[in-house]
Amino acid sequence: MKQFVTVLLIIIFPVALLPQGFKHNQILTIEDGLSQNLIYCIYQDHMGFIWFGTKDGLNKYNGYEFEVYRQQPGNNRSLSNNNVRAIAEDKSGNLWIGTFGGGLNKFNPVTQRFTVYRSIPDDSATLSSNTITGMALEQNGHDTVLWISTTHGFNRFNIKTGVNERFYPEQFYSGKGDVNNVRTIACDNRGNIWMSILNDGLYRFDYEKKQLSKVKPEKPAKEPVITCIAVNKNGGVFAGTLDGIYYYNDATHSLIKLPGKEKDFLVIKAMVAGKGKLYFSNYMTPGLLFEYDLKKDSLSVFDNISPLFSGTRSGRIISLLKDLSGNMWIGTNGFGIVKKNFRTFQFENYLYASGNNKKLSFASVTTFYEDNNENIWIGGYGGLDKLNTKTGIVTAARFMNKGNEKESPLPSLAVFTIVRAPQEKNVLWISDRSSGIIAYNTLNYTYKRIYGSDTISDSSFYGKLVYDMKYDKAGNLWLATNKGLDEYVLSSGKYKHYCYFDKEKGFLPAAITTLFVDFPKGIWIGTSASGLSLFNPFSGKI
Repeated sequence: MKQFVTVLLIIIFPVALLPQGFKHNQILTIEDGLSQNLIYCIYQDHMGFIWFGTKDGLNKYNGYEFEVYRQQPGNNRSLSNNNVRAIAEDKSGNLWIGTFGGGLNKFNPVTQRFTVYRSIPDDSATLSSNTITGMALEQNGHDTVLWISTTHGFNRFNIKTGVNERFYPEQFYSGKGDVNNVRTIACDNRGNIWMSILNDGLYRFDYEKKQLSKVKPEKPAKEPVITCIAVNKNGGVFAGTLDGIYYYNDATHSLIKLPGKEKDFLVIKAMVAGKGKLYFSNYMTPGLLFEYDLKKDSLSVFDNISPLFSGTRSGRIISLLKDLSGNMWIGTNGFGIVKKNFRTFQFENYLYASGNNKKLSFASVTTFYEDNNENIWIGGYGGLDKLNTKTGIVTAARFMNKGNEKESPLPSLAVFTIVRAPQEKNVLWISDRSSGIIAYNTLNYTYKRIYGSDTISDSSFYGKLVYDMKYDKAGNLWLATNKGLDEYVLSSGKYKHYCYFDKEKGFLPAAITTLFVDFPKGIWIGTSASGLSLFNPFSGKI
């Protein structure tokens, strides 16, 4: 989920726009372990796992296989309903699952247990309905608030306390038909809540003022029926309707229709991916992917995946996700999932060549780091280089003695890893095979050596070699050394040691080679001969 805002849009365009062929596609169906081929929603969590909501269960995909979660009769810690319509993730790593008939579920990935929140009609602190149609986490700093649309009202749910606040559109206006049937919901970064009501238009809800206002088209026209809402990173609001795509004009508080030559549209869902672009799929002609450039006001067919499908109905696309790696995950209404890598892969070599400013100063590369100026710092056996990604020029790092202008090159530099100190944006921490850690200032090229010790002390890390380093959210630095796991505590300036030779605490006799900080779960530890372990820093145990 640091990423694109994603929602899916399906629209009719003429078949004449079809491109030539398709590439980089992978099909995943029930034969691959998927629980059901009808995919309602797709979500990527902070670990990179892809989650699919289907008509028959929740699916987790790790890139190789599926893990399926279904309702288990008699088990109140299982999924409450197999019809999954919406997925979200909070900052603690819990997944929130909206079901069509079973209410809301919180899934703890550590305990693998579900907590169910259902509607109790006479209790206003519970959901207004168990039939959930959409969900969105608040974006303006209130990360404990989950907004939920249902077939009978919308809800403001506090994910920490479990307390809910109900709202019904009929409280704010009188309309025709089922005015409480809220079909979609979205949040922007200014605190506005956007929603659509069955067979009706777009509405904006101001929670502080408790006001629900309808957004009408700028030009006199037939009221558009909203089927989906998408909000991009900049707070731009787009609405998919039964007659085209609209965007919200904040100055006039109205909807403006995006230009297009086509007269007949059928918009089912929409996706905003990245800046300035919308991606569409053709619902009536299976397998079409389109790209609309908002800045250039241009439409192009992105690709055609229809040859993958057998028949016309099975290939209709009803959900999309663009993941952090640039892959498009396509959910269909009966043919399963298509994973599409649509990026163009172009390679440029930066090989070792002495005296060439477009080549590296050493041949063996061990690690990379990208700074805020889009420079790539490259470490290896033989030195540290900086690649300017704009010019393509490679320069070897200079090392200056602190306090004077004399250059002091580091002999036999062998870099294991590079990280940036969060409290010092221009300082790189570099682990060196021969000299422990080097704190390197990228502005004036000065540096400071930090040595380890073969004896345990809170004034230095334990060991001589540092294989990996990672910062946690508190600014503490974790070190994988040849003597175990160390933590440099920012607040005290002291070191803590978690030696892997301590059998009582569960450490195994193997060198720690890599770390991954996964709070609140802990520190994942990769070793040279004892596999992968999860370390709990609060208990000090594996």
